[in-house]
Amino acid sequence: MSGSVEARQHVEDDVALDLSGILGAIWRRKFAVLATTVLLGAGAYGLLSMIPPRYQAETKILIEDRGISLGTEKAAGDKAVIDQESVASQVQLLTSRDLARRVAQSEALADKSEFDGSRGSLLHTLLVAAGIGSDPMRVAPEERVLDAFSERLQVYRVEGSRVVVAQFTSEDPELASSVANSVVAAYMALQAEAKRRMSEDQTRWLGDEIESLRAKVTEAERAVETYRSGNDLFVGENNATLARQQITDLNNSLAAARSDKAAAQSRADALRALLDRPSDLQSATEVLDSETFKTLRNREVALRTRLSELSVALLPGHPTIRAIKAQISDILAQEVAEARRMLAGLENDVTVADARIASLTASLEQLKSTSAQNSDSEVELRALEREATSQRNLLEGMLVRYREAIARQNAEVMPADARVISRASVPSEPTFPKVVPLTIVATVAGFLLSLGWVITAEFLSGRALRRVSVVPEKPLALESDVVATEPAVVEMPVRRPTVADAVEADLVRATDELRRAHAGSAQRAEVDLPTAGLDVIHAMLVSEDARRVAIMGVGEAFAVERSIALLSDFAVSDGAKVVVVDTVPGHAGIGGTGLSDLIAGDAPFSDVIRRNPATRAHEIGVGRRPLDPEMLSGSTVETLLSALEHTYDLVLLDLGALDPDLDRFRLIASADHTILVGDTADPEVVRIYGLLTSEGGTRVTIAPPWTDVVGVAA
Repeated sequence: MSGSVEARQHVEDDVALDLSGILGAIWRRKFAVLATTVLLGAGAYGLLSMIPPRYQAETKILIEDRGISLGTEKAAGDKAVIDQESVASQVQLLTSRDLARRVAQSEALADKSEFDGSRGSLLHTLLVAAGIGSDPMRVAPEERVLDAFSERLQVYRVEGSRVVVAQFTSEDPELASSVANSVVAAYMALQAEAKRRMSEDQTRWLGDEIESLRAKVTEAERAVETYRSGNDLFVGENNATLARQQITDLNNSLAAARSDKAAAQSRADALRALLDRPSDLQSATEVLDSETFKTLRNREVALRTRLSELSVALLPGHPTIRAIKAQISDILAQEVAEARRMLAGLENDVTVADARIASLTASLEQLKSTSAQNSDSEVELRALEREATSQRNLLEGMLVRYREAIARQNAEVMPADARVISRASVPSEPTFPKVVPLTIVATVAGFLLSLGWVITAEFLSGRALRRVSVVPEKPLALESDVVATEPAVVEMPVRRPTVADAVEADLVRATDELRRAHAGSAQRAEVDLPTAGLDVIHAMLVSEDARRVAIMGVGEAFAVERSIALLSDFAVSDGAKVVVVDTVPGHAGIGGTGLSDLIAGDAPFSDVIRRNPATRAHEIGVGRRPLDPEMLSGSTVETLLSALEHTYDLVLLDLGALDPDLDRFRLIASADHTILVGDTADPEVVRIYGLLTSEGGTRVTIAPPWTDVVGVAA
């Protein structure tokens, strides 16, 4: 048979985990597993029961400022806030060696065998005998007690608070409770003693400082008085010097003199103006206030009244009338004379006021000159006074603090900066060992260890693995024009398992029913067509160095997509670079730009190539519109496919499930190999196969839709 390849049966061997064999080995050794589990559980229970139980008690305290409040102290809000560092310092104080020594003495821990170090574990005794461990009996008894006490005491701060917890562990529950409370009591006693000592030291220091300050205050006040007397800077009213007081008095007198002068001058001017009009003298206040003027005025009024009465009966020339008029004229002259006398008095007052103003001004200038000369002395005096005042204030503050310190020192109890919020009670349950839970854990661990031992022995002996062989059931003919009468043998390299095996398992389950439905018809097929599994087809493509492969199918498109995915995974697993070119018209518009956009020049290669995460192959979709006959018949498609062949090791043309037409035949004719996915018992598959082989130029292999991952189709 021309062009045929000698066929031989292909057998692929592999190994798989023999789960049933492992379970059988475990069942055969069930008594050993159970014995190991029971022994470990019983041993753990026995060892835990031999360990003396330990009980834990805890006391909680709240760190806060609890100083004695006195009326002269600052308000509580002004006190320093206790921060985390302060709380951490109190934790260190609770774990200090001095506090441990006090508690050990008060609780007589040296008399307890638990703390004297004589009762050690068997392992520690063996290590000491071997010279590896340290012998606790070589340490002083007090140090052994303190070391054991420190190991059993645990002090920590509750996160996010100022609460400190003191926990103590002992074999005696009552001792654990007593020691936990004693630790807190000793801590508060240490705090109170420290406060009392601090108060005594503060009182002693304040007493010495007060005596020193008193001497300084006395010296400062003496210096002020000496300087004041030596420079005539005596103090008057309102704590002012005499010179300044005199200047103030002279200023006041000068202002009064100027006011008196102004008043006298204004009165004299007014009276002088009235003298020109004697009839208006009666309106002058100074004239009305004069007793002489009042008397003259009364006589004038009486005479005028008499004149009026006589004028009724007597003529103007009557002697009596003339006598009365003469008297009235005389009185008017006397009034004018009285006004002139008063004017002279006012002018005299103005003159006196001028003289007084001049005298006061001269005295004021003299005092100002003297005060200017004493300014430097006053500055120095004020400096001395400030020094004396600061020393006096400091002394007064010291006295206040001294009285407060004396009050604290005389107090019967000095409160510590902590308060017990929870005292330790006698624990009823041990904290270690938890016999039952630990025994259960040890039993489960023993069971798992025994199972691990059995499984490990099976793997080391090789019995945990079994050999798997897959034998092709159907011959393969590579020539389409000759019907094979002998099974063809194709050499195929052993393929390592890949991630696609899991995908293939799911796909195989989905086609189980289809496979069973076509099994009978496949056995009754009269035409023996070249049929092979995808792994065999992959080996054929590798041996032929096929770069462009067309895949099409008859029936459901699912089988074509499944075959493309498996074939892509085979090639990628062997290290080949694969690209799948989709030409199915029904896929147009799915996935964005694609081959049609690339042919039309609307998109570059970088925008149409995508990576399939399942198969790890690259893919080029149909595009936003289907491929029309002009695109398929042009030279652009061939140019693009040739460019892809230069970049990728394998170019898969997805033609989908279809009946071949003229345009599809052009793509198939350019392929190196064509894969037809379909059932050989289907007459349509036989018809499509005949059409493909009649064109020539490409090799056609049929891949059944239910093909296995390896081997020839069943």
